[in-house]
Amino acid sequence: MNGIVSIPVEEIHSFHDHPFRLYEGERLEDMVQSIRDHGVLNPVIVRKAARGYEMLAGHNRTNAAKISGLTEIPAIQYLSGFAEAD
Repeated sequence: MNGIVSIPVEEIHSFHDHPFRLYEGERLEDMVQSIRDHGVLNPVIVRKAARGYEMLAGHNRTNAAKISGLTEIPAIQYLSGFAEAD
């Protein structure tokens, strides 16, 4: 991992066949309001992909950030090997 960076939400994509269910209803509305009031407090975790970034953790935060009108989200970019970290 290499620090926290701001990444455009439009560049983050779920990995193929992700098993996560996005929040709906009141739970989603509460998260959207929290992000409007306080911003995204915990960065999402992504890895660089051929097209933008692949979401590893934070699907609901990213979805709520989009709905709340944010164009960027704090993220930690996961680096899978030591060679990439240099």
